[in-house]
Amino acid sequence: MRLCLPLRAILDPCTSVPDPISTLPAHALARSVRRAVVEERRELALWKQYAERAKAVVTSMQPSDMANIALGFARMRYRDKELLSAVARQAPLSLAAFSGEDLSRLLGSFAKLKQPNDLIFLLSAREVARKAAFLTPRQLSEILFAYTSLGYQHAYMFDSLKRRAFETAGSFQPWDLCLFLSGCAKALQQAGDTGVPSVLSDGRLVTLVTSEV
Repeated sequence: MRLCLPLRAILDPCTSVPDPISTLPAHALARSVRRAVVEERRELALWKQYAERAKAVVTSMQPSDMANIALGFARMRYRDKELLSAVARQAPLSLAAFSGEDLSRLLGSFAKLKQPNDLIFLLSAREVARKAAFLTPRQLSEILFAYTSLGYQHAYMFDSLKRRAFETAGSFQPWDLCLFLSGCAKALQQAGDTGVPSVLSDGRLVTLVTSEV
């Protein structure tokens, strides 16, 4: 008679049984979400389970957990508003511990899912400005695009990103440039609509970045 999987696992230590999603701690949940993205698992039921578990453990998530889980949902284009709201409430409690990569992934995920959140974008702007000197071209481009695609304007943060873009102009890759120029264009359009000049209207910046690619 064929043994059921759990019993086989007991008899054979080499057999591993994946933990049910409902029991996964935050870090293991983030790993499982990343794996599902790599494997392109798009079953709606699976992502509903991920969302429910993420909401249950959000208070124990590290910055990278929040960023990677949000990114997974964004890449699968599955928007769970309750989960995003829970992450937006939790993230400000540990924003100082977010790396540039964490910030770009988290903010980019909200933008990809077209889910504005005034609180997280307002508080993150200060943290982005504080960490701007350490951002890669990809990270600063993704952050700029996230803000402008959702219609957010933060002059001080934009000025910090502009300075960093001048410093790293020679390191922009084509995709970084595409995001960066798109973000600049959106910022300029929004500035025109409001009548408030944008710090990104400096033509030298676009000329320098494009000439280096």
